[in-house]
Amino acid sequence: MKLLLAVDDSIHSEQAVEALCHIEWLRGSELIILNVVKPMDYLLPFGMDDNDVQEQELTRARSGWLDKLAAKISKKLPALKVSHKVKFGDTKFVIVNTAVADEIDLIVMGSQGRTGVERFFLGSVSCSVVEYAPCPVMIIKGETKSWGDFDRLFIAFDGSAYSHDALDWTCDHKWSENTKVHIVMTLPEFDTADAQNVSQLESGVLKAQWTIITSRALKMLEEAAATVGQVVGRENVTVQSLPGDPRSELLKAATKFGAQLIVMGSRGRTGLTKFLLGSVSLHLANHARIPIVIVRRLAPETLASAYAEGAQKEK
Repeated sequence: MKLLLAVDDSIHSEQAVEALCHIEWLRGSELIILNVVKPMDYLLPFGMDDNDVQEQELTRARSGWLDKLAAKISKKLPALKVSHKVKFGDTKFVIVNTAVADEIDLIVMGSQGRTGVERFFLGSVSCSVVEYAPCPVMIIKGETKSWGDFDRLFIAFDGSAYSHDALDWTCDHKWSENTKVHIVMTLPEFDTADAQNVSQLESGVLKAQWTIITSRALKMLEEAAATVGQVVGRENVTVQSLPGDPRSELLKAATKFGAQLIVMGSRGRTGLTKFLLGSVSLHLANHARIPIVIVRRLAPETLASAYAEGAQKEK
């Protein structure tokens, strides 16, 4: 697997580095640490003839810092092949373009968020990268003590192709023997569907349909558990269906399970100049207090074309 770790000098990037050192399934992978710097001509009011020289000096200084980060990660995960790059430009565009050019399998970055009373919000860079990424994105959030060994996985599942992508991503990795996986699906509350003024006959039809829906949901969850069970062992996989709003119920279920990593697909949908995350995945990315991997279904070549269009419009 080929990973791209985007870092700056913030505490969020420090957390991302620390988190990587906890992820045993990264052993044997290739990691590129990327630091993006604003071009010097962006910082200076007038053009400077020695701009290239100044950028070279800045690159050397940043490279020394990245060497230390690479050494720290290599010490924890010696089988991980680590290199680094310094690039100049708009951070979000450089990260995505690098991921496309280097055929990255997973982007890892800190949330660059702002803490609220009970939640962390994604910053503009991390949110943009999640929206445009040609591959899954892992957003590192929360405190080090909550990460553990990333062996308690929570998969948000709704039976769609997008959530099957999340299952596939999970199955593509070799997890530790102690890994536990909890797969959860939320369903509309029957009381909500039945709250309207309907006849007794109509109410009976609704209840019959609800029985069919819950039965089908359980079957889908069992099939998902069997798929993931081939990797971690069926005895290590549990499933659950919950009534209510997925945005709140999934977070509650992840907390109750003691999840160390949330994995979910995203219903990304194309717009005129950008891609928008589905409301559930965006809500979890913003409010989850633990790392989250968002797996998007989108062809890189289509993404690169649309993102290039977006970059031109920002100029």
